[in-house]
Amino acid sequence: MSFNAQSTVHPNKDAILHEDFDDMVILFDPIAGKTYNLNPVGCFVWKAITTLPGLPVSKLFETVHNGCSDISENYQEEVIRFLQSLYSVGLITISPDPVSPASQQEQ
Repeated sequence: MSFNAQSTVHPNKDAILHEDFDDMVILFDPIAGKTYNLNPVGCFVWKAITTLPGLPVSKLFETVHNGCSDISENYQEEVIRFLQSLYSVGLITISPDPVSPASQQEQ
């Protein structure tokens, strides 16, 4: 699965973000009954995609770059891996769907 810069990210509206006073951030999927711990950048990304549903991946990169002070040089790759993780457990959808071999052959 791969995302491109024009792909847009749509959060699962059932997911609940809980921030604790001790910098603990948990994303809860009530449908699956699962919780996921988020680091500060993951929390920032989740807030960005829930505040701006349909945000293009390219704009998400820009938002993370401008809004997070403690990011690595490889932050775009890390954001993509995080999005892939969210996608794999159904916490986000991508439009258009991530590029698959079948859709590449049609082009």
